[in-house]
Amino acid sequence: MSLTAQNISHEEVLEEIHNTRTNYKLIKIDSPFRSMYSLKNFYKEDLFILFRKISFAHRRDPNEFRAQISDIKLADFLKSHDIEISNVILAGFFKIFGNDKITLSFFDRLGSQARNRSYYINFDAILEANTNGRSSWYNAEGYEVVTIKTNFFYEELRKRYC
Repeated sequence: MSLTAQNISHEEVLEEIHNTRTNYKLIKIDSPFRSMYSLKNFYKEDLFILFRKISFAHRRDPNEFRAQISDIKLADFLKSHDIEISNVILAGFFKIFGNDKITLSFFDRLGSQARNRSYYINFDAILEANTNGRSSWYNAEGYEVVTIKTNFFYEELRKRYC
């Protein structure tokens, strides 16, 4: 299996998610983030998902990958739209070249003060999710990062919020 990432966009992630049979629909949000969506009536409040590409972290550990966002920009947007940060998930996406499915890593403990923050995932967790459908890994702060194949997207959200 090639360990290189296939160049994909969040639109391709959405297409794969929408191929899952469900009554739910992700709705594009007008925001400074071109890849932010809302899941209406999924949870007691609307759930917001920000999709970001996972890439190599360029640090000493060759298995360290990351998704990056501006916490400050996100926090300002959420505050201006009266959205609780606890209702937002960063979903990092990655596709190993030659694999049929995209994987999503859920980062649900988001910050609010960094101009540019990296949310890290170990590449072994991505490989495990590609093989088993789901994996769990704990980052340096002790927070769980769950990685799944896209066909388990709604199932994983139901485990967390319903």
